[in-house]
Amino acid sequence: AVRARAAAVPADPLASGRIRLRGTTLRLEVAEGRGRERVELAGDALVLRVRPGSGDERRAALLDAWLGERLLEAALPLVELWSARLGVKPARVQARRMKTRWGSCSVRTGAIRLGLELASKPPECLEYVVVHELAHLLEPGHGPRFHAIVERALPDWKERKAALRGVSGGSHKHYK
Repeated sequence: AVRARAAAVPADPLASGRIRLRGTTLRLEVAEGRGRERVELAGDALVLRVRPGSGDERRAALLDAWLGERLLEAALPLVELWSARLGVKPARVQARRMKTRWGSCSVRTGAIRLGLELASKPPECLEYVVVHELAHLLEPGHGPRFHAIVERALPDWKERKAALRGVSGGSHKHYK
C-alpha cells in the first residue's frame, strides 16, 4: 500500500513532471526563457517559467514560493472564519516546507505554521489542519479537552484526518 501511494504521486514533482494541487494532479512543465521567473496555472498544467540553465534548487524554490502563496490564499479565509468561531487570534500564519507535520502551533507566540504539502490536499483537509492548530491556542495538548474542541468544530474531523494520510503531494505523513 505504501509503494502504491508513492507511485501514485511521486515525491519529487520536478523529476516526475506531476504535482498535486488541492487534490488534483497536474502536469508540471518547465519552460526556459528570458524574462521574469514565475509559475503559471494553464489548464491541467502548472508551468514553471525559468531562466535558461536554472538548476533544480532554483526551480524547487520558485515552486515552493508559489505553493506557499496558494496555500495562504486558501488558508487565511479559513483562519479568519475559525478564529472567530473558536474565539482565538493567532499572531501570524505562515506556510513553509515541513518534514514531519502538516502544521504546528506555538502556544507561546501564537504562530501557526502550515506545511506546504497541504497545498496538495483537498480543501476539507486544509480546514481540518487549520481548526486543529487553532484549537491548540485553547488547549496546548492532545487530551480530551482538545479533542472535544475539534469535535465541536468539525464533527467529521476523523475522516478529514484520515484523508491526510492518503496520497499526498509527497511522502506519507502522520498528523501528530
